[in-house]
Amino acid sequence: MKIGLITFCDGNYGSTLQCYCTKHYLEKRGAVVDLIKERKPFKERVLFLLEKALFFLKHPFISKKILKEKNKRIITISNKANMKIDLFCQSVLQPKDYSLGDLKRIDAYNRYDYFVCGSDQIWNFYSKIVSSFYTLSFAKKTKKISFAPSFGASSIQRSLYGEIKNKIKGFSKYSVREENGKDLLKEILSVDACVLPDPTFLLLPEEWDDFAKKSLLLENNYIFVHFLNVPNENVIDGLKAVQESTNYKILLFSYFYDCFKSLSNTIFIEGTPYDYVSLIKNANVVFTDSFHTCTFSLRYSKEFYAFERNYCREDQSSRVLTLLNAFDAKERYLCKSDAFKRRPSFLCDQKLLIENKTKLTDFLELCLNLSNREPINQKLKTYNCTSCYVCSAFCSRNAISSKKQGLNIDRPIINNNFCVNCGACQNKCYFDVVRKAYTKEAYLTYNVDLNSRKKAASGGTFLSIAEAFLGKKGVVYGAGLFFKNGTAVCKHIRITEKESLDQIIKSKYVRSDCLSCFPELAKDIESGKEVLFCGVGCQIDALYRYLGNCKYLDNLYTIDLICHGNPSIGFFNDYLHYLNSKYKGEIINFEFRKKSNDLILYVEQITLKTKKGIKNIEIPLERSAYYKMFIDGYSYFDGCYNCSFASLNRVSDITIGDYFEAPIDYPNLVNSIDSQSYNATIINSQKGKHLLECCQSLARHKVDIDRVQLSHKQLCKPMEIPSNLEKLNNVYLKKGYKGIENCFRIPRLFNQLRRIIRK
Repeated sequence: MKIGLITFCDGNYGSTLQCYCTKHYLEKRGAVVDLIKERKPFKERVLFLLEKALFFLKHPFISKKILKEKNKRIITISNKANMKIDLFCQSVLQPKDYSLGDLKRIDAYNRYDYFVCGSDQIWNFYSKIVSSFYTLSFAKKTKKISFAPSFGASSIQRSLYGEIKNKIKGFSKYSVREENGKDLLKEILSVDACVLPDPTFLLLPEEWDDFAKKSLLLENNYIFVHFLNVPNENVIDGLKAVQESTNYKILLFSYFYDCFKSLSNTIFIEGTPYDYVSLIKNANVVFTDSFHTCTFSLRYSKEFYAFERNYCREDQSSRVLTLLNAFDAKERYLCKSDAFKRRPSFLCDQKLLIENKTKLTDFLELCLNLSNREPINQKLKTYNCTSCYVCSAFCSRNAISSKKQGLNIDRPIINNNFCVNCGACQNKCYFDVVRKAYTKEAYLTYNVDLNSRKKAASGGTFLSIAEAFLGKKGVVYGAGLFFKNGTAVCKHIRITEKESLDQIIKSKYVRSDCLSCFPELAKDIESGKEVLFCGVGCQIDALYRYLGNCKYLDNLYTIDLICHGNPSIGFFNDYLHYLNSKYKGEIINFEFRKKSNDLILYVEQITLKTKKGIKNIEIPLERSAYYKMFIDGYSYFDGCYNCSFASLNRVSDITIGDYFEAPIDYPNLVNSIDSQSYNATIINSQKGKHLLECCQSLARHKVDIDRVQLSHKQLCKPMEIPSNLEKLNNVYLKKGYKGIENCFRIPRLFNQLRRIIRK
């Protein structure tokens, strides 16, 4: 079962964690869950702005209020805290970015069984036009489920009822997060929705304990202070009173306001979502105006105080009051007019926590038919299959063959007529590559030799490491691209001389055959030779699974490349044959990038042998359908869209990639170095650190690994499946590569016309 989850997932800790819980629970039940974030292309932005303008013209009293209150509202989450939330969102929640138009196409192809919207204030109709994205207007009724969305406000202007009705009608199941929301749905739609707790109750305290253990922060004897809006005077008075009687320090978490300057013994911490939960769990006292900080304070039985939020707009206290009433903790809520009075710690009824979880799980089970799902029995992994074919290398019966179809399908399949259930393939497919724990480090690196950088794809880091490795009589394996009769072969080859390294440097945007070199590599390390193997993440993993528990692994060093995904050699050769025919020649060399004055250009450089002699052609990215499909993610193997190596959890010793974002991340550093092309290099093991330290020709500058990860989408999450992939795949199956070129011809002409108009 595949589910599209649409909700707020970043911007604050509560939104992030409610989203995490929903996704985490559904995945534990065996569903495949994609978190979907709204991407607004130019056309949709214009339409949305027009809709918003019409809305405010129709309801001038709302626009007047919002304009009046906009300047008064101050929310000051720190940039560093915001970055940490964003990193958690990108690397753990891994959202897919789709526009409304994308989702209409996706639903037409039935890529998802259900779409779930919620929780959080996704239906806040007070201050803005709620996008059709958050009301699932693109999906069929049978697929639409609302999971505890909040209207945000305690009441809504009656003049908006008609528009709201048009937005939220047509769901198969309705639920909301507050009693007020239930009343509004009853009045607007005549629907009797159920009221659900916040999704964070899907996890019990002991499960949140496991989550909190990932925090690296440890503080003792403190008051945890977390306010999303400027605290009122009662908050400051209360903090001073508690601090005076206890001598606790005050921990200000991620939000800082001028009124905090009057407090003494304070610490300002900008933390991750893991830190957020951990610090609430270990706090002595909690002061907050945050709904989700209240939920965690309740479940951990804290002495907490929920203050009325200092909103400059409609009152949004209903959700906090609904929560506190449910736990018989209303006395914890303090209005602006309430004088602060200290109370004993709250004692949470654990039965209520279990009841809340049951309400949520029962609703999801009923709506999604989770309890009726049949277990899946399979001999090999399929969802995360990387098409490495290590399983076939160990099948003595030749029972495993490849299933190739269209642009993306390439998977091993078992012929049951030959299979004897020996389990050899499973032993390799499910072999876990275990690495020693190591604190990863990140560097900006580049080869100090300009000529070496010119030869390399970007900063020349791999070339520098490989030359140093060969200088110590080691052996290097890497991918080379070779041509015969206008057809390409991409495979890993063995290198023993520095002069031969030119064969395996530079970018190759096509899948390499690495399996054929594994037997020779195994002999090398068993004979005592030190071996350096470079490939993409799944190839490094395949190598370690091929070698299994080999006792000579200390002789093996591995480098993996930050990878978008892999097109097949078959699709690449279809492109080459198209070019051979178009230019009436035979391709003898092909490079995917061009270096000019140490700058990287996305230009194909092609050398053809024609009747008139050697011909050189350059094709820029925008004129190559193959290149465009690679960059936009159309031509990857299906396993690339679920890649488990699109993270920092690498099995290699070193990870290398381009670092185009370096001038933004580290402008002062970049301005001080003598290179315009450089790499992001991540050290994953002690062996990797040793490799880097042995390179005299490599300049390296230590940088923040979190910033490097956030700047590289492929270190956070896999590429999302393009919305019209099925359409292009069908074109390719019916008309071949020429049909693909025709699909890109009209957009290409449109882009050329747009450039002319701009000039």
